[in-house]
Amino acid sequence: MPKPFKKIRISTKSELLYGALLLLLALIARSAALSLPASFLRDAASMLSVVMLIGGVIVVVVGLWHAANRAASPGSMPASSIAGWFPDPKDSTQLRFWDGREWTGETARREIAEIRPS
Repeated sequence: MPKPFKKIRISTKSELLYGALLLLLALIARSAALSLPASFLRDAASMLSVVMLIGGVIVVVVGLWHAANRAASPGSMPASSIAGWFPDPKDSTQLRFWDGREWTGETARREIAEIRPS
């Protein structure tokens, strides 16, 4: 089954930044809502600020959760963003090619291909 969102990659820093931005916008919308003259505009702006506040909290929590998961599995990706052959995180007898962003399908036996990036 195809995964439509497989190519979308957002870093933890981006998630935390977007969450903080939503929280800041929620505070701005709330303060603007208090100064509006009509009650229906005040109510709409207040509702918008609540929605942005909830969205900001969710995005920050997801960013922290992703950061915790990445820290918990240090062998899942090499520390380097340089392409090269590295020990396969799922099979210690194999090497797998890291293209600088993700693991590829290319593997080699570890005894033969003890090649590191130059």
